[in-house]
Amino acid sequence: MIELIKSTPRIPQVVIVDTKEEIFDILKINISESTKEYISSLLQEEGIYILFQGRSIPESSVDVYSSFLSEIQELFNQKKSVNLLFYLEYLNTFTMKFLATLLNKSCKEYRNIGGTVHAFWLHDENDEDSMFTYDDLKAVCEVMKDAIPLSLNEVEPKTSEEILI
Repeated sequence: MIELIKSTPRIPQVVIVDTKEEIFDILKINISESTKEYISSLLQEEGIYILFQGRSIPESSVDVYSSFLSEIQELFNQKKSVNLLFYLEYLNTFTMKFLATLLNKSCKEYRNIGGTVHAFWLHDENDEDSMFTYDDLKAVCEVMKDAIPLSLNEVEPKTSEEILI
């Protein structure tokens, strides 16, 4: 696991992992085995997985997100498939615009050299706010237009002891 951005109350965690299993270890929620299997079946086997998780309300989105742009572009040159997974509670307007610009530019360049990008929007089953955010991001971000929204049904928060283990 490579942590590109460490989570704070205002900034989401952004990590890169090599296997599907690592994604579920990083998510700070419990997911049923059937949901894990379903999500795993949709992810591309070969490639990398980039997970965005948390809230994004930084004072300067440019400072937060531009710092890892070069690392993501370097990873794009190494792999043929990239899976972007978003489990975001909230995005402010500045983050949404900057993230859309960043993803549009990076993914377009990557697709032009033959790479494939798959996006997934993870959300809690009854979280309407998350789905509104997803719809807003789809409206301004090309890669999100083909994103697959995935409900994390049977979600139970992990206890603080489980998170520390």
